[in-house]
Amino acid sequence: MKHKVTLLIASVTLLSLLVGCQAATQTPPPPTAEPTLPTVGVQTVAAATSTPRPPTATPTAEPPADTSTPTAKPPANTPTPTTRPPTNTPTRAAPVATDTPTPAPTETPAATAQAQVAAPQGLIYFPVFDAQLETYSIFSARLDGSDRTLIVAEASQPAVNSNGQRIAFRSWQADNRGLIERAVAGGDIWRFDAFFEAARPAFSPDGQTLLFQSREGGEKFAIYHTVGLEHEVLRREAFPIEGEAPAWTPDGRSFVYKGCLGDHCGLYKINLDGSSPQQLTQDLSDTNPAISPDGSTIVFMSQSGGNWDIYTMGMDGSARTKLTSDPAADGLPTWSPDGKAIAFVSERGGAWAVWAMDPDGSQQRMLFELGASIDGIVAVDVQNSLGWLEEKIAWAP
Repeated sequence: MKHKVTLLIASVTLLSLLVGCQAATQTPPPPTAEPTLPTVGVQTVAAATSTPRPPTATPTAEPPADTSTPTAKPPANTPTPTTRPPTNTPTRAAPVATDTPTPAPTETPAATAQAQVAAPQGLIYFPVFDAQLETYSIFSARLDGSDRTLIVAEASQPAVNSNGQRIAFRSWQADNRGLIERAVAGGDIWRFDAFFEAARPAFSPDGQTLLFQSREGGEKFAIYHTVGLEHEVLRREAFPIEGEAPAWTPDGRSFVYKGCLGDHCGLYKINLDGSSPQQLTQDLSDTNPAISPDGSTIVFMSQSGGNWDIYTMGMDGSARTKLTSDPAADGLPTWSPDGKAIAFVSERGGAWAVWAMDPDGSQQRMLFELGASIDGIVAVDVQNSLGWLEEKIAWAP
């Protein structure tokens, strides 16, 4: 009996082992069947959060629909998102409203600074003839024509000193004729010559003396200068130096002018005391000289080629060079304060304007239109009004 019980227990144990082995070795369902739903779930989330939209439909820089600054772009150092976030997602709304700069602060300052460096500096002073009032007035403007300002009414032929603070001009006011000097901003005036014929004032380099032309002593123009509050004619060998349009040399010891010695006419250079006269050109139409700040070059206008054009030459009259060749009239040249450009007036295109060019005649460009003619006869004194050929422009700091 004992052996039967033992045999029964062994049989039961063996049967249990067989059932356990069968359960352990039974093949489970394929693993792909179990993760199918989680995998689908992950793909669904990705489609809702990171699927890119076509570039043509949604530019990467376009802000969310609920952003208050729709024109703002992401900062330059922020990676460009490849997806457009949901419209209800606040993650981009906050930086756009508080941290993201607008395009103007990030781009404009550098461009503006570059333009300011490249742009010429200073002011142009110029006369304009009013056809209705039949007189001139003097204006100033920046080189792009902006900030146009009336400086003196009923006046022309402006000259400005080296620091741009004082101006001399010819007054056409019926009750205040003659040559006047004053601060550019206005104030007390100094009428240093009251004769109607006096014209073309020019400041000395130090601003303490003025040259000008006048016929008060005879039938022909002669060169005068101020001495203190008075003025006197300049002489050579006791005779007045007859001439027009005087221009100082930078050292203040001599000047260049249009004149004649006997039958020899053209531009001359001469010392203030009348010594060492030197003829520089031989054409009677050569006029309105201006000398470069470094004292090396004279620019002037001439009709020697049949048309009013602008020329340069050395201080000894050598290397005469024609700078303009447009069929319109070009004239009244003046140097920029730094000597790197020449301004002049021209009637190109049928309208008077201020132009500029490099000292070699290159880069000719219009700065701004005058808005009216620079050529006119002043009604208050027809006899002593000679039109644009006697006018001046000035380039000041």
